[in-house]
Amino acid sequence: MANERVRDTRDQQLRAANPERIPMHEQARNKLTVANKDPNYEYRIVNDIEDRVARFKRAGWELAPEAVGFGDEGVNNSLGTGTRMPVGGGVIGVLMRIRKEFYEADMAAQAAEVTRLERTMLKGKNREDGLEGEIEIQSRRGKKSSI
Repeated sequence: MANERVRDTRDQQLRAANPERIPMHEQARNKLTVANKDPNYEYRIVNDIEDRVARFKRAGWELAPEAVGFGDEGVNNSLGTGTRMPVGGGVIGVLMRIRKEFYEADMAAQAAEVTRLERTMLKGKNREDGLEGEIEIQSRRGKKSSI
């Protein structure tokens, strides 16, 4: 009887020290989600390569505070310099944020530039080069342009 208790205690210690094994094919991949976000900001994970982080800072982005983290649990692998996480291939992803009004202004300017470029592709029906016909372009936003 005493032997069984010792064996049970030892088995319990082994289980505690070695949690249940979960095979790789059954594990979900770690998705780069962001937890504890401030709703007044837009967030982006920026690869810390070349001068990308510095370029984002010049555009008004800032390092996300350490209270914000990756994944559902808000894991933070910071070294005191913002929220960082390995994203593969030896690259570190840096969590950055920008105020929503700046982000929306940037997106509107980008959409205006796309519209301007699309308009340069559309020429008149009777062109000087002798080609005739109509062109219709539909953007991802569902907006149609035609000549």
